[in-house]
Amino acid sequence: MKIRVLLITTALFLLVAPLTASAFDGERKGFMLNLGAGFGQTFSSGGSNNTTGFVTDFKIGGGPSNKVQVYYTNRVLWYSYDFTSTTLAKGMSAMGVSYFLKPHSPSLFFSGALGLAAINSSSGRSSDPGFGFTLGIGLEFARHFIWEITVMNASNNIGSNLMVSISWLAY
Repeated sequence: MKIRVLLITTALFLLVAPLTASAFDGERKGFMLNLGAGFGQTFSSGGSNNTTGFVTDFKIGGGPSNKVQVYYTNRVLWYSYDFTSTTLAKGMSAMGVSYFLKPHSPSLFFSGALGLAAINSSSGRSSDPGFGFTLGIGLEFARHFIWEITVMNASNNIGSNLMVSISWLAY
């Protein structure tokens, strides 16, 4: 697992390093940072364990153009199962890409990511990581502010999750 994290970090650094000269200049091309929050819904196969919770969204990377961003992303859905004191976190760390239809806001965009997903609990239990993906659609409704709907799914017992978030997108 540590080797995977090291490889992802190295790949991200090699991707972002040439772009840092054009950071935070108001153009999507160059370094980018995304911080977001929202709400999400878990979906189980039987439908009896569907719950809602709080979502956090973090992205860091760069844009090779004003329409494309490539990044490391970490999305987590925090919730409590059956109203217990145990907090569960369904999350995914992945490499992702977003494609904007216009080079400047307002612009509709599509996103996707591939990576590892797991469930962790406040009691210290965690599931085995599984391969997963996210697919999303969003809108940069004002410069540096986005609204996004994302579906997250994984091969382990994380199940399907629907997330709605609002983010600050620095570029």
